[in-house]
Amino acid sequence: MGLWDMLFGGGYPASVDVSGDHIWMSHAAKFHGIGRQLTETGDSAGVLLIAHFDETLAQLDVLTAVDHFDVPVHAILAQDLSTDIAIRWRMEQTATIDLIVADRHPLWSVDGELLQFAGELPCRCRVAYHQSLQDPLVKRFTGAWLEPMLEQMGMKQDEAISSPLVSKRIKAMQKRIEAKAFGNHRAASATEWFELNFPES
Repeated sequence: MGLWDMLFGGGYPASVDVSGDHIWMSHAAKFHGIGRQLTETGDSAGVLLIAHFDETLAQLDVLTAVDHFDVPVHAILAQDLSTDIAIRWRMEQTATIDLIVADRHPLWSVDGELLQFAGELPCRCRVAYHQSLQDPLVKRFTGAWLEPMLEQMGMKQDEAISSPLVSKRIKAMQKRIEAKAFGNHRAASATEWFELNFPES
């Protein structure tokens, strides 16, 4: 499958299972949720913890440093991903690797490259996205009203919102940002990216 199909509606290869975005109340809750998923990977042959920004990667490195896992776990920047990792981990075609993504890039064209990578792996792949209401991209379509409303409704820090509708809203926001962005200058965090690249920041 070509990049065009992957980015603009051709769907995912049968070997790739993409779950909806998990939206947590706070950054702390998000990384706690990622840590919990690491203990629930079950039949996974390996886990890639993926970040688009150095700030996020540093927090993922903390997760990998404080625990020991039964399968290979590696934290990496999305731009450094290579299918060679499946070879290094000796992944067979029937194996399953988990990609746990701790942030989304503001540009859909960049964010979608991760799905292209998943489709090129020689094994099966599960992709899960984790974000929080405090993440700059999420705040652009939720505003300041959602968090207090969810708290009033009794939502707890260890719970996440997960819905295909949320994922569609995120993708639509990414495309709107892409249409107005100055460019894609590298940044250490999502906040810095908006300062460097987006005129409405």
